[in-house]
Amino acid sequence: MKRLADLRILITRPQGQGIILREALEKIGADVAQHPTLIISPPADPAAVVDTLVKQPSDTLWLFVSPIAVKWFFKLLEDVDITLTRAAAVGEATAREIRKHTQIPIVVPDHGQGATALLEALDETKTPLNHCAVIRGEGGLTVLQAGLRERDTELVDVIVYRRGCPIESSDAFQQLWADAPFDAVIITSMTGLDNMVQMLGDHAIATLQETTIFVVSERVKRRGLNLGLNKIVCMDEAEDAKVYEFLTSYYD
Repeated sequence: MKRLADLRILITRPQGQGIILREALEKIGADVAQHPTLIISPPADPAAVVDTLVKQPSDTLWLFVSPIAVKWFFKLLEDVDITLTRAAAVGEATAREIRKHTQIPIVVPDHGQGATALLEALDETKTPLNHCAVIRGEGGLTVLQAGLRERDTELVDVIVYRRGCPIESSDAFQQLWADAPFDAVIITSMTGLDNMVQMLGDHAIATLQETTIFVVSERVKRRGLNLGLNKIVCMDEAEDAKVYEFLTSYYD
């Protein structure tokens, strides 16, 4: 196996993300390219979303499904006076993002991450679920919502950002692969993986067969396997520092 410093690595995170990871990898000598396979944009009607958020009761349990959902939630509310008293996060990375904005109590799974782990944590801590608001992106999973409804929760499902495919940059993306194949690709979402395959065109699966694809959930890993990709590795977290730590351990 090659050393991490000898690899050609592609980071596919949205514009403005993954910078710390790229700098860390380049510092040790890796050949790193960045090209987003996912576009993040505001909700279709931001004013309507804000109106929904401010109308929630003061005892609402705010459940965040990702760090980016946290960022867009507080971005939408930056000029709005709203009091939060309780929160829950699908993993520690999401909880850390919440703590950048507020010090309210946060329920976080002690073991694992994701919707199922969070539901178990809510049960274990006997967290009151009288009124909940799930904060997520367009097209996200509904496992959390289904689990909350099974617990007779009054639920509001709020989409605070949209996902899109930068299909217009497909030619440039394909040229990156034509210049030289990548040894490793960092993918942090299901949509990002699907978009990458779409952007690579008819020969996507063949192109990716010899590339190790690093993902951050078993769900995305299964999606890759179902697409016919056979070199997929699941990491623990998506934060730049955690990804770098995982790659260092994996290769060195």
